[in-house]
Amino acid sequence: MKKNKFKRVITTVSLIALIMSQLSGCGLFPKEEEALAPPLVPPKKQEYKQYKVVKKPIEKKFTSSGTLVSESQSSVYFKDSPKRIKHINVKVGDLVKKGDLLVDTEVGNIDTQIKIQEYNVKMDEIDYTELTTKAGISAGDIEKSRLRLLIDQTKLADLKSQQQSARLTSPIGGQVVFVENLKDGETVDTYKIIVTVGDQKKLMVYSEGKDMESIKLGMKAKVTVNDQSLEGTVIATPSSSQLTKDETLKKGINIKLNNVPTGSKIGDNANIEIALETKTSALVIPIEGLRTFSNSSTVEVWDGTSKKELQVQTGIKTATEVEIISGLNEGQQIILN
Repeated sequence: MKKNKFKRVITTVSLIALIMSQLSGCGLFPKEEEALAPPLVPPKKQEYKQYKVVKKPIEKKFTSSGTLVSESQSSVYFKDSPKRIKHINVKVGDLVKKGDLLVDTEVGNIDTQIKIQEYNVKMDEIDYTELTTKAGISAGDIEKSRLRLLIDQTKLADLKSQQQSARLTSPIGGQVVFVENLKDGETVDTYKIIVTVGDQKKLMVYSEGKDMESIKLGMKAKVTVNDQSLEGTVIATPSSSQLTKDETLKKGINIKLNNVPTGSKIGDNANIEIALETKTSALVIPIEGLRTFSNSSTVEVWDGTSKKELQVQTGIKTATEVEIISGLNEGQQIILN
């Protein structure tokens, strides 16, 4: 009895399994879809920024700023002995006339001594005149009077010389361009320059800076001063001034102007432009089209289907362009970096 019951259970399970297997093959359960392949995208064609080689003018320029300075300057200093400064009467930028007092020193009461001696000379002159006009005056008395006059005149001249040597006056009319930093009461040595005056009527442009090796004597310059365009000529360069004692000239250039605008003065600012190299017709490409490695310069050209590298020889270079002397032809297309 139990055996028959077990057989029926086995038969039932087998029947269910058979039915399930049949159902899995029919449309009651959806089929699993296959993964789609990604679409084929053709590679994007590489594009190059190109430039057509042309002939055009090219110019390498030197540009800088400068200031107006005097072509002619005069400095003052004491020659005979050290002096104690009483007062310096000018400052940089002051306009002075010839003979104006620049520096005064302490020399005691020399002004009073001069005034007294002037009175002595005046009295001697009166005495001498009276003796020469009176009757009965001996020749000896007249000679003594004359000698007293000469002695007092000599003393007066010596006092005035001392006064003059204790003061420095301007040898020319112009503008003060330098004043030594000295306080009242300080002692200054002989031949130490205290004040320098520049001639306002003779002005030129001075510029100091780097990259001046290419500037030569005689080069023409365009200069702008106080919004006025001027022309000038280079009259001094660092290389031409190596033998001078003026250290300033060894660092910069001087430009002589054809004319100076009215109202210009020492210290006015100037803008300078000098053409260093110029060609009116040259093969020129943008600087970004040139590739340089070691001492070799190359460009990449495009022939419509492919690119190739060419070695070139360069000439004038500016910040934005370069001249090609050989290796390229007009009309070729180069690839820019």
